[in-house]
Amino acid sequence: GFRWAIRDISERKYMTSLKQNGNSLPADCTEILKNRPTRRYSQGDLIPLEPSMLWYVDQGLVRLTTLTDQNQELLVGLVGSGMPFGAYLTSLPLYEAIAVSDVELFQFPLAEVLNSSALAQLFFAITRQRLRQTEVLLTILGERQIEKRLCRLFELLQAEMGEPLAEGMRLKVRLTQEDIAIACCSTRVTIGRLLSQLQKEGKIRLDQKRHIII
Repeated sequence: GFRWAIRDISERKYMTSLKQNGNSLPADCTEILKNRPTRRYSQGDLIPLEPSMLWYVDQGLVRLTTLTDQNQELLVGLVGSGMPFGAYLTSLPLYEAIAVSDVELFQFPLAEVLNSSALAQLFFAITRQRLRQTEVLLTILGERQIEKRLCRLFELLQAEMGEPLAEGMRLKVRLTQEDIAIACCSTRVTIGRLLSQLQKEGKIRLDQKRHIII
């Protein structure tokens, strides 16, 4: 007889595409970015979102959040190097962009992107990557157990900002317990307890700059 196993492989395909493709830019887009001034924001800064502007992350990490009806902060995206964000790309009424680390950004008028075939193709390709990430975040939040949410979040972070070392994968951006709690839709106290447990089990550790090594 035959038996069928049906499962969602979108997350696995997303992780594989990240490792294979990276965030390489076409040559003409590289030239455009080369002569464009960067905007810098410090960790914790709120980044302004204008309907007529798009942001492109050159360095650092930006957290995109919204508020639920219960006034709970909910993660809708983690935007790293080579990824875009902006008010034009969302329909959520309460939407904030916060610098998780010190960030360097390029700002593009929406009209310029729409009138440039090279920029339009670039933003389309990397926005598709953002949509895939959002799908993965939704599946993470669908996990009932906080422990599983945390482990799957680390899998996503390894793929997006992991730096291979002899002892494991180091996350390039330093995340606070509050950052992780928001991503897992949990409390800082619960996440602190789970992180301590993972450290005792030898599954994660912190380096001298308090970056997580998985």
